[in-house]
Amino acid sequence: MAKKILLIEDDKSICSMLQEILTEQKYDVVLATEGGDEGILMAVTESPDLILIATTLSVIDGWQTIQILKASTVTQHIPIIALMALTTDAEWDKVSESGCNDYELKPIDLNSVLAKIKTLLRSTTISTSSNPSNSLESPLFQNYQPISNKTSQTVSSKSMVVYIDDNPADSQAMASIVQDAGYGYDNIAEPLKALPLLLDIKPKLIFLDLVMPWTNGYEMCAQIRRVSAFKQIPIIIVTNNDGIIDRVRAKIVGASGFFSKPVKQKQVLRVLKKHLGISNQIEYRYYRDYPLRYGLMLDAKVIETIKDAAQKLTGHKKRAFMAKVAEDYYAGSARKTETYLGWNRQAVQLGLHEHRSGLRCVDNYRARGLKNTEETEPTLADDIRVLVDGQAQADPQLRTTFTYARISAQAVRDALIDEKGYCDEALPTRQTIGAMMNRMGYRLKKRKR
Repeated sequence: MAKKILLIEDDKSICSMLQEILTEQKYDVVLATEGGDEGILMAVTESPDLILIATTLSVIDGWQTIQILKASTVTQHIPIIALMALTTDAEWDKVSESGCNDYELKPIDLNSVLAKIKTLLRSTTISTSSNPSNSLESPLFQNYQPISNKTSQTVSSKSMVVYIDDNPADSQAMASIVQDAGYGYDNIAEPLKALPLLLDIKPKLIFLDLVMPWTNGYEMCAQIRRVSAFKQIPIIIVTNNDGIIDRVRAKIVGASGFFSKPVKQKQVLRVLKKHLGISNQIEYRYYRDYPLRYGLMLDAKVIETIKDAAQKLTGHKKRAFMAKVAEDYYAGSARKTETYLGWNRQAVQLGLHEHRSGLRCVDNYRARGLKNTEETEPTLADDIRVLVDGQAQADPQLRTTFTYARISAQAVRDALIDEKGYCDEALPTRQTIGAMMNRMGYRLKKRKR
């Protein structure tokens, strides 16, 4: 069976040259041309027998990529040859510190690199139990001792839940909730090392922060889904961005769920119950204590004071106050706030949305209630004006801008039926027509009998 070689190089000419010569030597060549992050993913998914990697790469440079691969138990046994341009003394330090097995100077000598490949593959075949990162075959390494590989992540064999986030406060909050629920927990603070560590941990559930250095949650989720071992693992995106576009995009990249920060116990327990089957005892304990922790801590006098304060506010200020009370005393639950304080649940939900998003909804009070008849029936107002204008006159003493009509509202209604063809059932009442005429600028003057 042909040996598989992963070539991580963004220079197309070098890729083409090496691919051609390696294929001629009956090697199976896999290319990663988009940077170090793609190289890590390919090393995990393709399981190559040897890796050739350029030290100058986009996103993650070659030296950092080598360190990540050598730090993971999944990829640390794979021999690595660094393709480098040795220009400074500092480069020599990187050669030893990275933990690579050998290197080749650019421009590449094809005979030299083929000889090193054969040597490393032979030594790997002969002694698979030894750590290949400590077997430096090239004579140029004789004066250098690579530092021992240190895994920056403590991995628990019982971990079922992993949270990929670089924020210590959020990680601590998540750890407290998950561990109290009886599950193992690990945090991965460096997203670039996530894939190898996830393969080590083998979690049953992954929480994934959206905003992280070097990459974002969408890209990370897509990369995780490309690994066959994680295609069915639930991935929940945690973020401050709670818009519909963010939720749709999360679904597109394969996320199983989505909730907004801050990390709350109720949200996390709901996810644990859905995907891991949280025990009824834990769920019962949480909801049993819920009123004690959130509802009954406020006595009747305090509740009355809060409700009285809300009565004195209007519009967005009132909603902001209601949202603050819901966050502080009822864990951000509009339903609980409605139960204990009697506030409208939709108003509390709107206030919470405004508080979390930073956007304020405009209060369109004019759109509420019934509209005037002349607004809903503009042709009716025009027909009334045609009938009344011929029998109206201005105030002789100019005391008002109203026009005095010498026709009654009932007469106008009758004329609309007789002359304009309106149906009696479709027309408003005499009183409504009289109010319309007043709003249109006509003053109905009482007739003396």
